[in-house]
Amino acid sequence: MDLTLWHHPPMTAKPNPPLEFTASPAGAFRRQFQLAEAEAKRAAAKAADQPTPEAIHDARVALRRQRAVIDGFGALFDKPQRRDLAAGWKALAKALGPARSLDVAAELLRHRRGAADDPAALATALQRLDQVRAEARATAAAILQRALDEGRFDQAPPSIPPNAQADQPLDRFIAKALDRQLRRFRKASRRLAKLPPARRHKARVKAKTWRYVVELFAQTRPQDHGRRRQKLLDDLQTLQDELGALNDRAGLPDLLASALAGAPAAAALAVGEVVAEAEATDPERLKKALRARRRILRRGPYWRAGG
Repeated sequence: MDLTLWHHPPMTAKPNPPLEFTASPAGAFRRQFQLAEAEAKRAAAKAADQPTPEAIHDARVALRRQRAVIDGFGALFDKPQRRDLAAGWKALAKALGPARSLDVAAELLRHRRGAADDPAALATALQRLDQVRAEARATAAAILQRALDEGRFDQAPPSIPPNAQADQPLDRFIAKALDRQLRRFRKASRRLAKLPPARRHKARVKAKTWRYVVELFAQTRPQDHGRRRQKLLDDLQTLQDELGALNDRAGLPDLLASALAGAPAAAALAVGEVVAEAEATDPERLKKALRARRRILRRGPYWRAGG
């Protein structure tokens, strides 16, 4: 089984231009909110027009990056406001999830078709799955088009309530924000090898959010700590990919059982064999995630290093 099969493709969008480092946290937030919203709108429009697996994936990533702006600058808002700001973007990204999950499942089945004990039965399962995928992509496109029509991607940056965080130096604000991301990741990923799937997925979400926030703040001073920052990003990406593959695999039996309900018994058997083979890669994936976590915590916070 190709262990790279489950890795998620990178988003094709260009990074935002660097911020002026003299900007205040409030000003930086407003600018990054607008940039992320514009990119989310572009990606949503593309996926609504042509809902390919790649376009839907890019739309989901753009929506998550929009949420990362809110998360990275979360200290500017109180907890209820921060939760409300993120809720709409989270719900929209979640609505695209079924289409992506079905695409991952189809990729796995198609990859194994040539080596299957019963290729004809697996081809039957794929044909049925492709029909369900087409419906899911059409639903995703309709959801995005409705959000575009309703002006969901044309909102002004939310008002920032008066607080001391808004006027402090931006470098200090960023360091504190990254400290929070590190604490959240360390807590969520503690005893990672023993975590049940749901909590392991939560650790993955924390790693992914941290990665997006690091990339967001890297736009302020891209020349600072470049090598150490990139090592962190690489390890967060590895951990995210490996835990993502484990999460996808854990949900695969139920997903395929629902998508292939009523399919011939031979097709269900062929699919079951593929799922069992995918499960055999779980220990190696977990080892890779654990090694990445150890490297991340051993190196410590690059943003607190001198120079």
